[in-house]
Amino acid sequence: MRALISLGLLWHALGHAQPAPLVCTANRYGTAAQATAIELAMLQGTAAEVTAAIRAAQTTRGVELGCAELAYGYGANDLAAPSQTALRAQWQLHVDSAAAAPSVYDACPGLGRAGGAYALGGWLAVGFGRTFDAAALQAISANLLETQYLASRTPGRQATWTGLFGYAERLSQPGSCFVAGVVGEGVAAACSTAPQLCVTYQSGRFANERFVVGDYVVDPPIRDGGAAFDHSWAGVMFIEAALASSDPALRERYRRAALAAGEFALAEPPVRNHNYTAKLIWLLAALYDWTGELRFRDGLIDKLERNLLPAVLMDDNGDGVIDGLTVRFADLAAPAARVPGRVWDAHNALPWYHAMNSWAMVEAHLAFKSRGDSEWAARTRRYALAMMDNLGTELGQSGLAQGSTGSSQIPFAFATALWKLADAEGLSRPAWERGLWSVWNQGLGSAPGDNKTATAAMVYLRSEGIRHQSYAVRELKRSSQLPTDGRVSGAWYDPARDGEGLLVLAVEGGQMLVTWYTYDPADPGKQVWLLATGAFDGARFQGNAVLTRGTRFGALFNPLSVERVPWGTLSLEFSSCARATLTYSSTIAGYGGGERTLQQLAGTRGLACVP
Repeated sequence: MRALISLGLLWHALGHAQPAPLVCTANRYGTAAQATAIELAMLQGTAAEVTAAIRAAQTTRGVELGCAELAYGYGANDLAAPSQTALRAQWQLHVDSAAAAPSVYDACPGLGRAGGAYALGGWLAVGFGRTFDAAALQAISANLLETQYLASRTPGRQATWTGLFGYAERLSQPGSCFVAGVVGEGVAAACSTAPQLCVTYQSGRFANERFVVGDYVVDPPIRDGGAAFDHSWAGVMFIEAALASSDPALRERYRRAALAAGEFALAEPPVRNHNYTAKLIWLLAALYDWTGELRFRDGLIDKLERNLLPAVLMDDNGDGVIDGLTVRFADLAAPAARVPGRVWDAHNALPWYHAMNSWAMVEAHLAFKSRGDSEWAARTRRYALAMMDNLGTELGQSGLAQGSTGSSQIPFAFATALWKLADAEGLSRPAWERGLWSVWNQGLGSAPGDNKTATAAMVYLRSEGIRHQSYAVRELKRSSQLPTDGRVSGAWYDPARDGEGLLVLAVEGGQMLVTWYTYDPADPGKQVWLLATGAFDGARFQGNAVLTRGTRFGALFNPLSVERVPWGTLSLEFSSCARATLTYSSTIAGYGGGERTLQQLAGTRGLACVP
């Protein structure tokens, strides 16, 4: 069990921090009983029940609230911002690293925090108009696509954890892909002690390989949550890839991968180790901003209310007392916790975990703001500013000691908050700046790989004066390049299914008429015509389809005999005026549901399609 739980802490093996004056190892989450109560409340309780369970444990911690479980030190680091020339040169090192990146990240089944984080930086740069090796990004993305657990990977088996980017068992076995320490140990333990978490893929590049595809079991109870760490790096990367890729077919694959990742993020319950759930908050926030879908908003709010919000030590009324408690900030044992905004437990009080929780709150605020949800935007903004101010106050003075465990997570949080929040709102946060450079100047800026490249992309774009834009704005700009007129009208088909097809007609008023000519599944050779109408927004169509029958050809035709039988739903998503994805779901037995990849066979005269 210990090894399995360690699966979410793979990067703990990276190093050891220098000592700090104060360490609080007792009552990390309150008493053992209180820790269990938090876990169960997050699994099946309400937001009020989670808050009550956390408050009880916070009372037990008392003046040790916000005091960390491990020693770490501060160092007399260089807190000055590098010159723009230096930043350009450092970013060029990341760009140059792309040539070797596939050999690093594509040789074995990938991890989100490794190849996913690296590709996130590359795709982000491309999406904001900068160059990065497309072949390298596509190779890394293709690798991670093949690790994602989908129903198609294991036909006949219920895909309980659909959408998760799985961990290959090969990582725990001798060979070129072996990962020593807790990585291999965690994967091996999952397959041996919880076989229901370890499945064999039956299709794709990694067919016949076993993957760990979950971290949650009801009986015996396994409630880890650590899979969210890698999962969200990969999920957010695929959003950036879907926005930045110039290849319509790849863009569609990336979009589906991101949405499938969202399904896992919605289904995965929150856990008491807040930074795990914070990763899901980050992904759900990005998905809500990008798509505007209410299911992602609801999931985001649920995980905020039942996990991260009650975890932050706040002082909204400014009375110097921790909200919901009687403990004064000035009385707390850990100096870093005496500034409001620290996460309460001994684990997440460590600066690198606090950073993860902080950037998740920043991203939540950005999503609500982007989508015009003013109440939630204001609430999460208070928390985001407090959490980042707390981190900036601690590290903006002398910085973190050289080589501290997890230090690369910290500049990612500062870069996110500065570029996406402070710059956008005209906020002056010199402590955030100093906190960023205190770790960056330890060599991370010129050390390509993993999340360091993701951080470097934001730092570079910011240094070039490129303003951040929300996912919603970027999607709108991308979609506006799609035809909103009759260029999509015409004949469409799947080249692999020559003999059936669709006639598509975009009409006035933002509507579309789709006719699908196909065949009856129960009567070979019998033709079937399906008609669907619905709204077309320039990129997407969705409508209810009917099957017509009941009369005859020629003189025997009788309009009163025509039956329009409800058939199901059709949707078309256009990646260009020449490419689209058909998704269908029928309520009539035999037709089922599925997808088709379509291309335009013939267009409308006078409305040439130039893909």
